[in-house]
Amino acid sequence: MHFYETDSDDDEKKPRNLNKKNCGKPPKRIVDRHRTAGVGKSTLIKNLILHQRPRFEQVFLVHQDATYTTEYDDLDCTEIFDEIPDIDFWELPEGSPYIKRCVILDDLELTSADRERKKRLAILFRYCSTHKGLTVYFAHQSCFDTPSLIRKMADVWILWRPRSIAEMHTIENRVGFKKGDLKQLFDTVATGHRDSICIDLKENSPAKLRKNVWERISAVQSDTEELEYAHTLA
Repeated sequence: MHFYETDSDDDEKKPRNLNKKNCGKPPKRIVDRHRTAGVGKSTLIKNLILHQRPRFEQVFLVHQDATYTTEYDDLDCTEIFDEIPDIDFWELPEGSPYIKRCVILDDLELTSADRERKKRLAILFRYCSTHKGLTVYFAHQSCFDTPSLIRKMADVWILWRPRSIAEMHTIENRVGFKKGDLKQLFDTVATGHRDSICIDLKENSPAKLRKNVWERISAVQSDTEELEYAHTLA
């Protein structure tokens, strides 16, 4: 089974070939940074959840428009919230077995967020993702508006091409790229409107750089001593 965008052209409705061996160990904190609506970020999150092995037993959604959004209806979420639950919500009863769980944070308002929302967001990333066994999917349109703690702790970044050059440089600095590397990747590899670059910072990842999550990107040294990129499904 694959999810796909229902408003895409026929060619773009076809599911991509998935080479899951390139993804390695499942991440704990994923930042899904999309430049605008319609690039397929919610579809991508659903596919990432669908292909987890073993599967998640519980999937929670925190959405700014929780009452009316239908984006994740086909995911059959365990619960949907319009605010991040307090730390006590994530506690499991004493003696209960481990439950594989994830939480999706989609387009939450953070620029004018009150202290309580920022506090709960920090606890979720800093503590619950490690001590409570939660995988966190964080989707947002602006890197500048994403709290620095999230940018520091994310072990996987999935990026669509930013419109702002300054924002691109900020991301490069955060993920350890040289200035201009990200632009080159979008100029030469992820050139389509819905193409994304996945930067996997997990230890021992089999493919730290991927196109559209599944396709390995290899860097080679050119005659000018600059890196050139090519991607493959192998």
